[in-house]
Amino acid sequence: MTRSGPHRGMTLIEMMMALAIVGLLTAAALTVATNLSRSRRLDATRTTDAAVAESIGGLLAADIRNATAYHLQAGGIELQARASLDAETFEMRHLPVTVIYEIREIADARWLVRRQQADGKDVLSELVCRDAAAVTLRPIDGDSKRSSGTWRPLPACVEVAVTFEDSNRPAVRGRFRTR
Repeated sequence: MTRSGPHRGMTLIEMMMALAIVGLLTAAALTVATNLSRSRRLDATRTTDAAVAESIGGLLAADIRNATAYHLQAGGIELQARASLDAETFEMRHLPVTVIYEIREIADARWLVRRQQADGKDVLSELVCRDAAAVTLRPIDGDSKRSSGTWRPLPACVEVAVTFEDSNRPAVRGRFRTR
Protein backbone atom coordinates (compact mmCIF):
# COMPACT_ATOMS: atom_id res chain seq x y z
CA MET A 1 0.00 0.00 0.00
CA THR A 2 1.41 3.33 -0.95
CA ARG A 3 0.80 6.56 0.85
CA SER A 4 0.18 9.65 -1.09
CA GLY A 5 -0.84 13.16 -0.35
CA PRO A 6 -0.83 15.14 2.84
CA HIS A 7 -2.58 12.43 4.92
CA ARG A 8 0.45 10.48 6.03
CA GLY A 9 0.00 8.52 9.30
CA MET A 10 1.23 5.49 11.16
CA THR A 11 0.21 2.01 10.32
CA LEU A 12 -1.21 -0.35 12.91
CA ILE A 13 2.06 -2.28 13.05
CA GLU A 14 4.07 0.90 13.72
CA MET A 15 1.68 1.81 16.56
CA MET A 16 2.01 -1.64 18.11
CA MET A 17 5.81 -1.47 17.91
CA ALA A 18 5.82 1.96 19.59
CA LEU A 19 3.56 0.69 22.39
CA ALA A 20 5.79 -2.36 22.90
CA ILE A 21 8.89 -0.13 23.19
CA VAL A 22 7.14 2.18 25.68
CA GLY A 23 6.04 -0.88 27.69
CA LEU A 24 9.60 -2.25 27.85
CA LEU A 25 10.99 1.13 28.92
CA THR A 26 8.31 1.42 31.64
CA ALA A 27 9.08 -2.09 32.94
CA ALA A 28 12.81 -1.29 33.06
CA ALA A 29 12.17 1.96 34.94
CA LEU A 30 9.94 0.17 37.48
CA THR A 31 12.59 -2.51 38.02
CA VAL A 32 15.26 0.10 38.68
CA ALA A 33 12.97 2.00 41.08
CA THR A 34 12.06 -1.20 42.97
CA ASN A 35 15.72 -2.19 43.32
CA LEU A 36 16.67 1.26 44.58
CA SER A 37 13.87 1.17 47.15
CA ARG A 38 14.91 -2.30 48.33
CA SER A 39 18.54 -1.19 48.58
CA ARG A 40 17.59 1.83 50.69
CA ARG A 41 15.50 -0.34 53.02
CA LEU A 42 18.40 -2.79 53.46
CA ASP A 43 20.80 0.08 54.19
CA ALA A 44 18.40 1.49 56.79
CA THR A 45 18.06 -1.96 58.40
CA ARG A 46 21.85 -2.39 58.50
CA THR A 47 22.25 1.05 60.06
CA THR A 48 19.58 0.25 62.66
CA ASP A 49 21.15 -3.15 63.40
CA ALA A 50 24.57 -1.52 63.79
CA ALA A 51 23.15 1.05 66.23
CA VAL A 52 21.41 -1.70 68.23
CA ALA A 53 24.62 -3.76 68.30
CA GLU A 54 26.61 -0.76 69.51
CA SER A 55 24.06 0.01 72.22
CA ILE A 56 23.89 -3.59 73.45
CA GLY A 57 27.68 -3.92 73.33
CA GLY A 58 28.17 -0.77 75.40
CA LEU A 59 25.73 -1.89 78.11
CA LEU A 60 27.15 -5.40 78.28
CA ALA A 61 30.77 -4.21 78.34
CA ALA A 62 30.12 -1.92 81.31
CA ASP A 63 28.14 -4.55 83.22
CA ILE A 64 30.68 -7.32 82.59
CA ARG A 65 33.63 -5.11 83.62
CA ASN A 66 31.88 -4.52 86.96
CA ALA A 67 30.72 -8.12 87.44
CA THR A 68 32.24 -10.68 89.78
CA ALA A 69 29.94 -13.67 89.18
CA TYR A 70 27.33 -14.89 86.72
CA HIS A 71 24.29 -17.12 86.72
CA LEU A 72 22.67 -18.61 83.60
CA GLN A 73 18.89 -18.73 83.35
CA ALA A 74 16.55 -19.78 80.55
CA GLY A 75 16.95 -17.17 77.80
CA GLY A 76 18.98 -14.79 79.93
CA ILE A 77 21.85 -14.10 82.30
CA GLU A 78 22.36 -12.56 85.72
CA LEU A 79 25.51 -10.76 86.79
CA GLN A 80 26.60 -9.86 90.32
CA ALA A 81 28.29 -6.49 90.04
CA ARG A 82 30.28 -4.14 92.26
CA ALA A 83 28.67 -0.99 90.85
CA SER A 84 25.35 0.14 89.43
CA LEU A 85 23.71 3.01 87.62
CA ASP A 86 21.75 5.47 89.70
CA ALA A 87 18.14 5.37 88.46
CA GLU A 88 17.77 9.16 88.51
CA THR A 89 21.17 10.49 87.43
CA PHE A 90 22.53 7.46 85.53
CA GLU A 91 25.87 7.95 87.29
CA MET A 92 27.82 4.99 88.61
CA ARG A 93 27.28 4.11 92.28
CA HIS A 94 29.58 1.72 94.04
CA LEU A 95 26.95 -0.49 95.63
CA PRO A 96 26.52 -4.23 95.08
CA VAL A 97 23.85 -4.96 92.51
CA THR A 98 22.47 -7.81 90.43
CA VAL A 99 22.08 -7.01 86.72
CA ILE A 100 19.63 -9.22 84.86
CA TYR A 101 19.35 -9.50 81.08
CA GLU A 102 16.21 -11.39 80.14
CA ILE A 103 13.60 -11.75 77.40
CA ARG A 104 10.12 -10.48 78.25
CA GLU A 105 6.87 -10.36 76.32
CA ILE A 106 5.70 -6.73 76.26
CA ALA A 107 2.84 -5.46 74.06
CA ASP A 108 2.93 -8.51 71.75
CA ALA A 109 6.69 -8.24 71.19
CA ARG A 110 9.67 -9.97 72.78
CA TRP A 111 12.09 -7.48 74.31
CA LEU A 112 15.55 -7.80 75.74
CA VAL A 113 15.17 -6.15 79.15
CA ARG A 114 17.99 -5.03 81.46
CA ARG A 115 17.08 -4.87 85.15
CA GLN A 116 19.15 -3.82 88.14
CA GLN A 117 18.30 -5.16 91.56
CA ALA A 118 19.72 -3.94 94.84
CA ASP A 119 18.69 -5.65 98.06
CA GLY A 120 16.27 -7.82 96.06
CA LYS A 121 14.29 -4.85 94.69
CA ASP A 122 14.24 -3.53 91.13
CA VAL A 123 15.94 -0.14 91.09
CA LEU A 124 16.18 0.30 87.31
CA SER A 125 14.58 -1.45 84.33
CA GLU A 126 15.11 -0.59 80.69
CA LEU A 127 14.11 -1.96 77.31
CA VAL A 128 17.28 -2.71 75.36
CA CYS A 129 15.98 -4.01 72.00
CA ARG A 130 12.88 -5.46 70.39
CA ASP A 131 12.40 -8.90 68.80
CA ALA A 132 15.17 -10.57 70.83
CA ALA A 133 14.99 -14.35 71.21
CA ALA A 134 17.73 -15.03 73.78
CA VAL A 135 20.82 -13.65 75.46
CA THR A 136 23.63 -16.07 76.33
CA LEU A 137 26.99 -15.88 78.07
CA ARG A 138 29.78 -18.35 77.32
CA PRO A 139 33.12 -18.43 79.14
CA ILE A 140 36.02 -18.39 76.67
CA ASP A 141 38.89 -19.36 78.93
CA GLY A 142 38.04 -23.05 79.34
CA ASP A 143 35.19 -22.90 81.86
CA SER A 144 32.71 -24.69 79.61
CA LYS A 145 30.44 -26.09 82.35
CA ARG A 146 27.06 -24.49 81.72
CA SER A 147 25.37 -25.30 84.98
CA SER A 148 22.31 -23.15 85.37
CA GLY A 149 21.02 -22.56 88.85
CA THR A 150 24.38 -21.78 90.45
CA TRP A 151 26.48 -18.64 90.69
CA ARG A 152 29.90 -19.04 89.12
CA PRO A 153 32.90 -16.69 89.29
CA LEU A 154 33.17 -14.64 86.12
CA PRO A 155 36.16 -15.86 84.07
CA ALA A 156 38.74 -13.52 82.53
CA CYS A 157 37.05 -13.52 79.10
CA VAL A 158 33.46 -14.22 78.03
CA GLU A 159 31.41 -14.15 74.85
CA VAL A 160 27.90 -12.76 75.03
CA ALA A 161 25.38 -13.21 72.20
CA VAL A 162 21.94 -11.75 71.66
CA THR A 163 19.90 -13.63 69.06
CA PHE A 164 16.76 -12.39 67.37
CA GLU A 165 13.45 -13.95 66.34
CA ASP A 166 14.07 -13.05 62.69
CA SER A 167 16.61 -15.62 61.47
CA ASN A 168 17.78 -13.19 58.75
CA ARG A 169 18.83 -10.66 61.39
CA PRO A 170 22.39 -11.31 62.53
CA ALA A 171 23.05 -12.04 66.19
CA VAL A 172 24.90 -9.43 68.21
CA ARG A 173 28.07 -11.04 69.58
CA GLY A 174 30.81 -9.61 71.67
CA ARG A 175 33.88 -10.85 73.52
CA PHE A 176 34.63 -9.05 76.74
CA ARG A 177 37.57 -9.11 79.13
CA THR A 178 36.41 -9.04 82.71
CA ARG A 179 39.70 -8.12 84.36
